[in-house]
Amino acid sequence: MPFIGDQATANSKIKKHVFTATPSQTAFTVASTASDELQVFLNGVLLKLTDDYTYTTSTVTLGSGATASDIVEVHVYQSFTVADAVKASGDTMTGELEVPTVKLSSNVIKASDGGSTITLDTSDNVSIAGDLKVGAIKASDGTAGISIADSTGRITVTETNPSITLGSNATFPAGHVLQVVSTGQTGNVVTTTLGDVVNAGIELTIGSGNKAFIIVTGWVYTSISGAGADRKIAIYKEVSGSDTVIADNQPGSWGETETQYARSAISGSFLDNTTGTVKYKVKVSSLGTSGTMSFQSNLTVFEVKG
Repeated sequence: MPFIGDQATANSKIKKHVFTATPSQTAFTVASTASDELQVFLNGVLLKLTDDYTYTTSTVTLGSGATASDIVEVHVYQSFTVADAVKASGDTMTGELEVPTVKLSSNVIKASDGGSTITLDTSDNVSIAGDLKVGAIKASDGTAGISIADSTGRITVTETNPSITLGSNATFPAGHVLQVVSTGQTGNVVTTTLGDVVNAGIELTIGSGNKAFIIVTGWVYTSISGAGADRKIAIYKEVSGSDTVIADNQPGSWGETETQYARSAISGSFLDNTTGTVKYKVKVSSLGTSGTMSFQSNLTVFEVKG
């Protein structure tokens, strides 16, 4: 059956079906509903329902067969409710609204009470006057992100190997560890004369009101040439170029009363209230008799929220 096609009239609820008839053709397929109205034209002449044609929701049937190449045009007037139309200004609608793009002339989304709760500026920044309540924040692929589990405020980051940067305004409860710095296991520090042996130490900046918790471990080995030699260990700090002992004779001190070889463990922890830039060091002292002395140490400093 030759068929020219359907035409939808812009801004209307009229759908046109246009056909080129074959010899003696009576049935023409259309799309309509039971509530629609139809008009049928044969070569531009309006036909009369029942006398000239009948129809169902899918077919128009002519009372007499058309002649070849006759033009049959069916207008379907689709039903609609005026109440479904939304006014251009000051109207209210219910249910979901699906649109491809929304452009706000005032850059403001208002709450039901008329309050301006969400504002978008020309730089694509969003300001929210009240609380923002979310169950999850997803990554662009939608598979991972940040979830807020419950009313306790716990935040779970589900991304693999996430990187979180906190600004200077971030706050933590007292006792939380803010940073950890460690020398790792230092190599041997050796002296063959009387005096002090000092490791390189570690430097860090302690925030106002916070504390430094220092842990030192390692060992000291001595070989002395006569009786009466003493060894002692001290933890000290360097601030603005000046050294101050934090703990003398700790983590250990010992005397040696005869020529001998001795190996002693270093282990201790200390709390310091100094703030600002500080360098913490381990110092081993040889007193009384010269000889060979070496040590290895592992110095770790924790900045703890005060």
